[in-house]
This record gives sequence, C-alpha cells and structure tokens, in this order.
Amino acid sequence: MQKGSRFTMHSAAVLVVLMANLSTEVLAEHGWPIDTVNSEHPIGNTMGEFQHYGANRYQHTGHDILETPVSPMTRVTASGIVSQLGDVVASRYNGTTIDGVDGVTYRYWHLEHGSYDVNFVNNFNNGTYVEAGDAIAQLVTWTYGDFHHLHYDLRRGTDYLNPMASITPDPDTEFPDIQSINFARDNSDPWVQFNPAAANACTVVNGAVDIISQISDRNSAASTQGAAQLTNWIYNLRWRACANNNPDCNWIDTRPFDTLPVAWGNAEADAQFSNRAPWDSSSEYWTNTVMYGIVTNWMAGVPNQNGNWNTAAIADGRYSVSVEATDFAGNVTTYNVKACVQNGVNCIRDLTIRDANDDTGAVPYPGTEVGASPDITVNSGTPNQDIKITTGNANAIQVRVWNYGNCNIPAGTNYTVCIGWGEPTSEAVPRPLPAAQNINCQARVVPAGGWASGSSLLTNFNWAPATGTIPEGDYAIAAWVDGAQDPVLDTFTVDRDDNRAQQNIAFGPPVAVCINGSQRERSCTVNGRQGTRTDTCVNGAWVLGNCRIPICIDGDERWKSCWLGSKMGWQRYVCRDESWHLSGGCVSYIP
Repeated sequence: MQKGSRFTMHSAAVLVVLMANLSTEVLAEHGWPIDTVNSEHPIGNTMGEFQHYGANRYQHTGHDILETPVSPMTRVTASGIVSQLGDVVASRYNGTTIDGVDGVTYRYWHLEHGSYDVNFVNNFNNGTYVEAGDAIAQLVTWTYGDFHHLHYDLRRGTDYLNPMASITPDPDTEFPDIQSINFARDNSDPWVQFNPAAANACTVVNGAVDIISQISDRNSAASTQGAAQLTNWIYNLRWRACANNNPDCNWIDTRPFDTLPVAWGNAEADAQFSNRAPWDSSSEYWTNTVMYGIVTNWMAGVPNQNGNWNTAAIADGRYSVSVEATDFAGNVTTYNVKACVQNGVNCIRDLTIRDANDDTGAVPYPGTEVGASPDITVNSGTPNQDIKITTGNANAIQVRVWNYGNCNIPAGTNYTVCIGWGEPTSEAVPRPLPAAQNINCQARVVPAGGWASGSSLLTNFNWAPATGTIPEGDYAIAAWVDGAQDPVLDTFTVDRDDNRAQQNIAFGPPVAVCINGSQRERSCTVNGRQGTRTDTCVNGAWVLGNCRIPICIDGDERWKSCWLGSKMGWQRYVCRDESWHLSGGCVSYIP
C-alpha cells in the first residue's frame, strides 16, 4: 500500500550521483559468501540497522544473509589467513575470521558445529592461505524464530565496511518503503507531537522540530523464511523542507553507510533511531522489526541529538517536507508531507485536490496508483464510474477541494476550480494545459458559515464532448484549484503539484466497446518507465489493469563502481531480456 506522495527511480543518473558520494573504502567485487555465490540471496539485517537486546542499543555491523539450513555451504570471498575458528558443541555462535590479503578482516558467523570443510581446518592449523571460493562450513539452524542466516561483516581499522559494496550480483529492484513522516518537539521524551490543526489539515509546527520517519526495505530475492527480510534498514537518508515558493530546495544529507565506526554505541543509536513512545523502534528481527529514523539528528555527518529543523529561523508559511531513502542497490524512494510553519500569529491557507498519492498533503490517502484521484469522480453511480467518458452524452464530473490549511476561510472568499483533459501522466499534471484541452472553470464563493480547516467542498461540472472531437482511447481528467494567497504552483520541478490532480479515464462512444470478460494488452508508464498492463472488460467498458514494469528495458545501460588498482573505475551493465548483464571490464571513466 502506498501512503503519502512518493517518487521512485532507478536510473544511471541516480547511480552516478550515489557513487560519487561513496567512501574510498570501495572493495574489489566478489560473489556472495554462501552457495550459490552467483545468485542474489534474501537479506535479514543490514549494516547500520538498529538493534536492541537487553540494555544495549547499537547498530548491526554487517549483513545477515538468509538461507535454509543446513545444506548451503559458506564460501571464502577474499583470500587470506584464517585467524580464528570457533567450533563449539551446540552453539549458534560458531564462526571464523579471515585476515584478507587486501587488509580487510572478514567474519563469517553462525556456522554448524562439525561441518567445517577439512581443507579449511587444515589451512587454519597450518597457517596457510585460503582462497576465494574455498568451502568453509554449513549454516547452523537458528533456534530463535525462523531466521537461519549467515552473519557476514567486513572491518578495516576502526570501521566496519559495507558488505554489499563488494558483493555481485546484486539485482535488487525493490524500492524502500517510507510509511510515515512525523513531527515532534526536539528531544521531547516521550515525544510531544505536532498534530494537524484539524483532521485532514496541514500539520502546524514551530520552534525546534525533530522529524521522525518510519522506513523499511527488502531485497527482491524471494524468501521462504517469514517476514524478517521485509524490514531491512537502508543505505542512505536525506531530508529537506521546501517553502511553497521554492519547491526544489537543497537536500540535507545524513550519512551513507559505506562505513560504520566500531566505536559507535548507545548514544549514536539513540540519536539515529527513536526508541520512545509513540515511535518505538524494535528489533525482534525474526518476527517484526520496526524502525523509526530521526532524520534531523545529524550534524556534519555524525549522529547528534542536538540536530533539528529550526523553524524559528525561517518564514512562516507552507512547506513540503521530504524524506528520501536509498537502499544498498541504489533504489530510491521519496515521501512528502505538508507542514505549516507558524511561529507568528497569522494562520496558513492551503487548498488541495488529492491525487492517488495525496500530493504533499499531511494526511495520506492510500491510493494504489498515480491517476486515481479520490477527489475527482466521473459519472458517479453508473457501472462505468471513474472508468469512461462517453462522447455525445452528458458526463457528470465532481471535484472535491480540501481546506488543508489551519485557517477557517471566511464566507464570501473567492476561489476557482477548473477541469481539463490530456494524456495520463505519472509526473506533475501539466500547467497550463493546451487551450483546446481545457473544459471549464467555475468561480466559487465560500458559503455562509465559512470553510472550516480540514473540511472539503464539492464543485459539479457537466461535460458533453461531441462525438469525433476526441479520439477514443485512454486519457485523464485533470482538476485544479486556485485561490487568494494559495495560487497553483507554476513549476515543473516538483513531483506533484498540491493544487492539481488527475483521474485516468477512457473516452469512447456510449455503446459497449468490448465484450464482458475479454482482455487487451496496452502499454503504460510509471515514473517515466515503459511497461504493459492487461485491461479487462467489465459492464461494456475497459477496466485498466496494473502497470507491469520490467527490471530494465532491453538496451538500457547503467554503470557501477569498480577498482583499477588504487583508483575508482566504472563497469558497464546492459539490459538484455529485461535483466542486467555485465558488459566489459573496469574502465577509468564513463565513455
């Protein structure tokens, strides 16, 4: 289920930006440390993930790679000398440490007693080198929950290193999930929440504010081991709070998990993860992990309780607050909500028509796809409701406009509601629409009694497009609202325009255009990516299916980092048969 406004992307441009920020601790690539070494495995815990057992609150030092015991064999990923080997009867914590020739210490933990490969043991006893690909041992059966896993971590000096920076292939296509963005008084305990002034209204904030966001991720490898792999932490976070007149303001970075300092403990974990009501992070990772990141608690790349969003230093008004999460494979999700900064006496006006992702509204609408606005209704009560515009006939279109601000708008206030039509889009609804695609605008007046914060008003339209004026096919009905002190945003740089929304619809004659139960294939796009969908005929009209997007489009390319001696290089991957394939060796620059 999607909540709030989110924008996902997985492109070469994003990867280049991410890799430009990577630490110099990038390692030579090698396979997975458990059979099969050339296939993606489910992940249970990631580096930097919150852990809380007993009195200790800390961050996970590596990755937990899920597998079915006992048959899979763990494998050496980098050659070196075995410096430690544990093999105690009836212990879940047997494991081995290898001091790699690359100066990195590799740990492989949770191994089955008595399952060590004889050659590996001989190398340990004789102090001789093991090589990449050598067998180590089998996995132990994890007795606390269904969480059989290999703990795999890497350390150089005073830092743990990101294991996924060196593991290949990593074809993870699952995007992080941002479930919520919440506002509270800085460092309050328990959290003192900033609540909306009214239901469905903008959240009013002032003073020093902490932003707490519930975030999770998973990798795309299938798992039969329960829900544990659904709650991974992410590689990087950043946030921003943009004023209404500056929707593309600068991001504020936290810290990418290329490295994790060994010295970090309770204080650093407490600065990054909320562990108090009502947003209490938990780490029962074999059943359900819940993580609330305090995204404002970073200063100069270090977790710090003193970090906050200082609203006293900025102008009062409407702000779009965004949190962006990037996973270890480079998949990016952005989630937006509204906040009204009010340190002075004046209230904030904000008129909104929601789209399927709720634009940047403070109260999420759980829509399933862009283009399914809950506030635009077409031919209500008919079998074709929100499915079809019939040409040559009258069509009733109803638009609901919300007062999302914290002001009660007085009676007699003027505003305008407009509708038009155009191609369906996963981006911002275009402004302005071509003149021929504008249908109608209505000048409205707030009725007696005023317009309460958090409530809505309806506008009814009647549209009868002449037969032949619009080709039969798939389009969108767009709606927008404009009012004093609340103009429509005239920009293409925002993911959603909070005063505009759309409802995907088919245009066609009033007669049935399909046979009930029949299906058709159509192309579609999501976030600019081409896909296909299967439509089904219901009550004489086509019901649009979900858009299926492949991992990649044949012919696409992307670049990943690699090493040329001591310098960073790049490797090219190309898409064939809707999956990524390595093409060529490591080069010093992207041609």
